[in-house]
Parts: sequence; C-alpha cells; structure tokens
Amino acid sequence: MLFIELILFNNNSGGNSQLKFLHEHLSKGHRKKTVILFSNSKINFRSFFNIFFDFINLYLSQKVSIIYSDPLLSFLEILPRSKRIIRYVQSIDEDLYDNHPKLSSFMQKFIKKYIRFNNNFGNNSIYVCSDYCANYISRYQRNYNFYKPTILFIKSKTNKKEIDSRSIVSIMSNPSLKGIDTLDKISKDFPDYKFSVITNKLISKRNYPFINFLNIKERIDLFKTLSNSLCHLSCSKKESLGLPIYEAMVAGIPSIFITNDSNQQLKDLKLLYFDSYRKETIEEYLKICTKKNLRNQIIKKQNKIIKSKFNIQISI
Repeated sequence: MLFIELILFNNNSGGNSQLKFLHEHLSKGHRKKTVILFSNSKINFRSFFNIFFDFINLYLSQKVSIIYSDPLLSFLEILPRSKRIIRYVQSIDEDLYDNHPKLSSFMQKFIKKYIRFNNNFGNNSIYVCSDYCANYISRYQRNYNFYKPTILFIKSKTNKKEIDSRSIVSIMSNPSLKGIDTLDKISKDFPDYKFSVITNKLISKRNYPFINFLNIKERIDLFKTLSNSLCHLSCSKKESLGLPIYEAMVAGIPSIFITNDSNQQLKDLKLLYFDSYRKETIEEYLKICTKKNLRNQIIKKQNKIIKSKFNIQISI
C-alpha cells in the first residue's frame, strides 16, 4: 500500500505538521511519499505531473491512498471512488478564509460556498483532530475517525531552565492574521516587559517598536526560548487548532490566550484567558505568572489538558 501526503502550500503551518503526523501513523509498515504542489509560492510542475499518475493508480488499483488537509483541496471529496482519499479536518474549514486581507469579499464568499458544497456531497474518509472539529463535520451528517494531534517536544539535556521574569513570547505563523496589532497595544501598555514574536515572516520592526521578532527554525531553540520565558501570550482571534498555546504548556510555562472558536472549551478550566484586551486583565495574569505558587497551579492545570488532548512525543 502507498500512502501519499498531499500538501498544497509548503509552509511551516501547524496544519501541515499535524498532517505529517497522521501520514506517519497511517503509513506504518507501508510505502509512503509526500507531494507538494506549491513551493515558495511557485507551482511545482513535477509534483502536478506525479500526482496525476498517482490518481490514475488510485482508480486502477486498491494500493494507493491520498491524505490531505488543506480545505482548498476539498474538491477531492466529490471525485469518483473518493472514499479511498483521506481528509484530515483541523478547523472550521469554511470559515478559515473569512476576513483574509489578501482575498476580496467575493472570493471569501465563493470559498465558503465551495467548501460547504464539498462537505455536503463528499465521500472522503474523514479524520478529525478535536471535539471542536468533530462537532463541525457532524453538522453535515458525516462519519469520522478521531486522531489526537501531536506535539513534538525537543528537550535539551545541557541547557538549564533560567526563567527571564520579564520575557513574554508569542508564536505567530503569520502575524498580520494572528493578532499582532493586539500584541502591539499590550506591549505599549507594559513597557517594563520584553515582548518577542517567533515567526518566519519578515516584519518591519519600525511598525512595532516594542516587539522583537525572532526567526527560529529549530524546534529545540523554540522550546528553549519558551521554557526560559515568563509566559506565552496568544492574541489570535482565528485558529484551527491553536497549537502555540499548547506548545507553551508543554514547555512548562503559563499560556495567556485570547478566546476564539478553537479554545472555547478551555474557558471552564479557570486558565489565563481573555475575550478582548483589557489592561487590568493582563496585569492580573502577569502577577499570577510571577508568583511561584499561583504559577505552579496554572502549570498543573495545563499539564492535565495536554495529557488529555495531545499525543506528546519527547525527543532529547
């Protein structure tokens, strides 16, 4: 059996990383390969050529299965014999492109209708990563399999944990979509703290004078930076899985986060969340992060969440 991981855009998104873990899980003991259609915003003609023949093999034999996650590929739902194609749902797909700064309102509405149509009439085998996604896909009377998302925690043997009591870190795959303006307001209201954003995007510091931007490529450095920080702060109002919140929890630091559709279930657990920015709320949470006993209480709650919601792979 050949399992093909089909990726639309080659980027370091949480969605692509979770697709990879599912691909690894399903392909154990079988052949596997990855096909990337667009690399660095450029079309990969060889990949399109290869996937064309892979689809022919899919229809002619019982020994090929294709796995994908990007909702723009959901037209695969309505192809003949599409039950042999696996779709990994990690978000409310039809809402994913709402208010996208690079898409016109017409395109946003078109994409929403396109995904809804495929959800209604599709036949792919569905996997979901959370109860949130399960409830979403159930609205379309679709059956699904559940696969818990995975966090790969790279632990360092040599580096001791030295917490910088003034360091606040955010992880943003795309700052313009992940709440950079809200973080900018917070950074100006709390000038005594050092705010950093871990991102691969090029951002002009001139627009955000109180925020330092870090381009961290290795996961061991990502977790070292998190582990040595006072806390993690997420300002993103739109997430699919919201992985950075949980990566901070795995790193053993408090995670302060704004609520969105993906983390509503965390509101009942008395964690450090806020529905909209208020200086007084963040001030209270930062005090909790600096007091050892209160900090440890939050971390203990977070550890229970991590164990229940994720597969944790630890590498040293």
